[in-house]
Amino acid sequence: MVELPTICGKHVVYYPAALVGEAMHGRFYAFGTACECPMAYLIHIEPDGAHCKAADTAEVISGLYEKLAGEEYEIEDDDGSFWCKRLPGPFQQKMEP
Repeated sequence: MVELPTICGKHVVYYPAALVGEAMHGRFYAFGTACECPMAYLIHIEPDGAHCKAADTAEVISGLYEKLAGEEYEIEDDDGSFWCKRLPGPFQQKMEP
């Protein structure tokens, strides 16, 4: 798992290292996550790393995630199941307000 510091500056979240390898091969993903604060995040894995695209309530982040184009995938490893969406390509995603 890859550790990602959250915007709050107090916590970290994790995502599968397999997504780093995918990004190195031109396949990009998005996922929603949350830290111990009452804050959720929409994260995109891009060529230069993981980027927080939005921070809001879990409900808002879930809605943004659902609106993203792309097929949803489940990654299973020793840490369990991890759900994410494969995005059409880098920087092609448009988020609705």
